[in-house]
Amino acid sequence: MPIRTTAYLVCHIAFAFMIGTTQAQFQAQFHSIDLQPQANHRLDKDFAPGHYPGDKLSELNQGSQKLGGIPFQIGTELIEVAGKFLPNRPERVDGIEVGRYVKNLYILQGARWGAYGKEGDSLGHWVADGTPIGYYEVHYAGAETVAIPIVYGVDVRDWWSIWDHSKPARRGKVVWTGSNPHLRTRSEARRTKKPLRLYLKKFRQNGPSGNC
Repeated sequence: MPIRTTAYLVCHIAFAFMIGTTQAQFQAQFHSIDLQPQANHRLDKDFAPGHYPGDKLSELNQGSQKLGGIPFQIGTELIEVAGKFLPNRPERVDGIEVGRYVKNLYILQGARWGAYGKEGDSLGHWVADGTPIGYYEVHYAGAETVAIPIVYGVDVRDWWSIWDHSKPARRGKVVWTGSNPHLRTRSEARRTKKPLRLYLKKFRQNGPSGNC
């Protein structure tokens, strides 16, 4: 009997979002999980709250491509969740069905509002390394549930690399870089051709059948 998994995304701070598609691997085979039914923001649309016209992910190519050596199927929209600066987004996104044996999950993700300013300032756009900003909740056919944390500075950093000078995350791997019309107008980004970044997160199951 295959494991049925349903992934849930919950975020407690506004700057975490999940994009593109997850990947499941079994016996060296990859399977794309369609996130478009739950998606709520087009890649070619400016990000809310709209202070920066042209701040979008329009340069992320759609369709099949490898990012960090993993085959992804990039759709037209991403999933963005609510938080401090995005109160009108959903606090959680449910119902992402996998419905098969899973050995590894590969997630393409990014973050906003995490690197500008400094600790304790009035802007609230700075996040300390080690801060949990969300998690993916995986439900198995046998009723077991596993939470996959998203930790700032460990799995992901602010998708604008100009504020922390492209500081690496301890575990997350940058697998895509690019720019957008807004950043090409900012003086802070003139020395960086590709100031946007997205990260690959891998979750590895334990055991030969994919059970945790």
